[in-house]
Amino acid sequence: MDINEAAKAIVQFVFRDGPVEDMHAAGKLSQDDMKALNKYLVDNLAFILLIIAEGRRNDLAAIAQYYRGDTIGWDDPDMTESKKRLEGIVEFIQMYAHPAQSEINPV
Repeated sequence: MDINEAAKAIVQFVFRDGPVEDMHAAGKLSQDDMKALNKYLVDNLAFILLIIAEGRRNDLAAIAQYYRGDTIGWDDPDMTESKKRLEGIVEFIQMYAHPAQSEINPV
C-alpha cells in the first residue's frame, strides 16, 4: 500500500466513519464541504505519513511542539473503539477477501 492509498483509507477510518458522516447525512455539511474537508485531510495526512516513513522525527516533533498549546485540555486518545473496529475489519477481510488478499495480521 502506498502513502496516498493509506492516507485515503485512514481518513475514511478516522473521519468519515464517525460523527462527521452523521453530520453530513443530516445536512449539516454539504457535499462541497465534505469534498473540501476530505481533500484537506488526505493531503495533510499523506504528508505526515511521508514524514513518518522517512524517519523525520525532528519534523514530527516540530509539528507537535508548535501545536501543543492549541491542544491543551483535549482528552487523551482512547483507542478502545478503534481497536474493536480494526478487529472487525480484519475479520471481514479474512472471511470475504480472495485468499491472496486476506493475509492480514490482526492487531
